[in-house]
Amino acid sequence: MAATLPATFRRLHGWLGSLFAPGLIFFAASGLVQVFDLHKPQPARDYQPPAAVRVMAALHKDQTLHVHEKDAAKPAKEGDGAEHKAKSKANANANANAKAAPERAGLGSILLKAYATATSVVLALTTMIGLYLAFRSPRDRAWNLALLTLGLLAPIGFMLLN
Repeated sequence: MAATLPATFRRLHGWLGSLFAPGLIFFAASGLVQVFDLHKPQPARDYQPPAAVRVMAALHKDQTLHVHEKDAAKPAKEGDGAEHKAKSKANANANANAKAAPERAGLGSILLKAYATATSVVLALTTMIGLYLAFRSPRDRAWNLALLTLGLLAPIGFMLLN
């Protein structure tokens, strides 16, 4: 019995890894996007995040497809021309100058962001390596494929229930 326990754990590890791999990779990527605030509009840099990035962040933070107003890009109004855009940009610059200069990130913050980046990349990479190893076993390949498919489709189905 002792000799079969490691083999059982190995198979269980492959099955659970196949089931949860899509979520692990998604949360590693969406967490990295949030570490660098790529999901938020940044008027000072004239940056508007793509809709897919905003939705990914909403899924990660709130488990919903609905983007919060503060994270949504402001739609252009009808009749916006060059004059309105120039005026808006001037107002944004005036507001940015009126506010106190943003604090520069301290060394601790920079190091923590570097650590979070490395963690996200390594989590995604080792998850993909785990999938590769799980699918090397011909005995469990069909089962792992079924669990991987379930791991992809179940969260989509859960989102559609909202």
